[in-house]
Amino acid sequence: MRMKLDGGIAGAIGGTPLIRLERLFRDEPFAVFGKLEGMNPGGSAKDRPALHMLREAIRRGDVIEGSTVIESSSGNLAISLAQLCRFLGIRFICVVDPRTTDAHKRIIRSLGGEIELVEQPDAATGEFLPARIARVKELLGTIPDAYWTNQYGNPDNARSHQDTTMREIGDELGKIDYLFCGVSSCGTIRGCADYIRSRGWTTKVVAVDAQGSILFGGSSGPRRFPGLGAAIVPDLHGGDLADIVVKVSDADCVWGCRELARREAILAGASSGGVLAAVRRLAGSIPAGSICAAILPDRGERYMSSVFDDEWVKRELEIDPDAWNRGGLDMLYLNDSHITEAGVDWVKLAGIAEDAVRAMDRGEYAAPLKTYLRFPEPGNRIIATPAYLGGPHPLAGIKWIAGFPGNIKNGQPRAQNAIILNDPENGLPLAFVRCNLLNGLRAAAVSGVMLRAYADSRPDQDIRLGIIGWGPIGRLHLDMCAALLGSRLKEITLYDLRDIDPQSVPEAVRGRTAIASDWRKLYRRSSVIATCTVSAERYIDEPAAPGSLLLNVSLRDFKPEGVAGVRAVIVDDWREVCRENTDIELLHLRHGLREEDVRTLADLVCRDALAEFSGETVFFNPMGLGIFDIAIAGHYCREAVKRGLGIELP
Repeated sequence: MRMKLDGGIAGAIGGTPLIRLERLFRDEPFAVFGKLEGMNPGGSAKDRPALHMLREAIRRGDVIEGSTVIESSSGNLAISLAQLCRFLGIRFICVVDPRTTDAHKRIIRSLGGEIELVEQPDAATGEFLPARIARVKELLGTIPDAYWTNQYGNPDNARSHQDTTMREIGDELGKIDYLFCGVSSCGTIRGCADYIRSRGWTTKVVAVDAQGSILFGGSSGPRRFPGLGAAIVPDLHGGDLADIVVKVSDADCVWGCRELARREAILAGASSGGVLAAVRRLAGSIPAGSICAAILPDRGERYMSSVFDDEWVKRELEIDPDAWNRGGLDMLYLNDSHITEAGVDWVKLAGIAEDAVRAMDRGEYAAPLKTYLRFPEPGNRIIATPAYLGGPHPLAGIKWIAGFPGNIKNGQPRAQNAIILNDPENGLPLAFVRCNLLNGLRAAAVSGVMLRAYADSRPDQDIRLGIIGWGPIGRLHLDMCAALLGSRLKEITLYDLRDIDPQSVPEAVRGRTAIASDWRKLYRRSSVIATCTVSAERYIDEPAAPGSLLLNVSLRDFKPEGVAGVRAVIVDDWREVCRENTDIELLHLRHGLREEDVRTLADLVCRDALAEFSGETVFFNPMGLGIFDIAIAGHYCREAVKRGLGIELP
């Protein structure tokens, strides 16, 4: 007699709640409904494909009494299969890797499943998934009547979601405007997309992928959480899978899970957090009145030792969870010594600046034009730079930078820098950062975004760096360039109106460094030139060597004739940089440079702007946006909380 998979626990699968996440998205002009797949009896959306794949295998005669079912799984599908195989009274073997949580493995074993642990990644790719699949194939060859459900290529995986998950959403909400769905085996999104297109809906299907996944291009990288992203492109992928792709980090997943628990009292797993972070990321582009559905794949109890473990988050992600929600606590005070003790990681700082650019491109920011207060002399100024930046670490705040040139004569710093950070939800002040170093770190980190893109576009080119102006900003730019370029930085030339002490050059690069007596010698020899001066007059009056990168940090060093022929002009914000007597403003007034002629940092980071200027000179003009100050100040506040640095103000 053929086995049947009906009634009992199998009859409880599906029909999960679909609830509006009113508190989490209360300030948005659109509605978000969460499909709580963790309410399935096996605790995840994987109950659906497990049921459908086994039913169809039984119908075809592929699974019979005495069969052994084998699957490669990061955890949730294995639990679902273990549950149903126990119900059928047949053997189940799950091939897992070290990323599978202990909680998942305990549940699998409790349901009678056997664990086959692959401890070493695939030698060719460095990934575990190919190694797991290879082990599955080995087991198939040695175990009689073995059957591989093959979630990565089994069309019954996708059909389960087409016939149930998306149908349930459609029955409750009708035609929706956006569907947010995590991707790994691609069964859920494939089935849902097929249902949507079979109905002729214009729903935007948003694939939520993990950073380090290759499902939608890019290089493979480490991922801490199972169930989101993949190291191979499965057969269920196809070319028409999604209209929009959002890649989320491990920190995004943790943030989303904790926000869901804090606001909605729903405990969900890591991939659910990633899905919600993706909704938040796209919020600025979702039209008012839209209906959005977000599939939340599993429950959070299996992530108590990771997502919801403060010590794990601090250790593995180097983030203090308190930094996400410090409202009501005393205000944190930081100064130069605290920032110095926290340390400078240029790769991380450039990455933070790049993440801020991506948030800006998604519309997750607010940054009005800077306000300039000048008194009593025109040369004195206090600049107010308010900003808001969204993403996994949303913050608001304002930077005050006072520039008084006469201070130098009195032995005081020319500029003073202070930042106040606020909780964007309630406006409560979180931190006061009085730190001139932070201004320089921000400037160099933003230059680092440009430098990395330039270096990546010329992978075979050695870099000859020239820095004009050997003050604090110039020194930080040298540190940044040395850290980001590594062995590609072949030589360094420095120039300043005042004599440069060779001992002031970091020992690690001193042997590669020359001090020029004339800026022109430096300018003509270098392939990357950073102007870090406070020059009262423009002096660079000749074009740079073809293909150079001009990091115009000080913004007022180039005469128009020196750069008028450059096509690849990159700015952070045209509104900001085309004023205040900058080199860009002069090019605009004298040579007709227009906003549509330039490219932005967002074009550079998100749309590979340098591709249209292959091999050409690049002229970078960063006015300095408040979002970068807020992002980097937020990073150091999180570091300070983690390390116990700073002073809490009453």
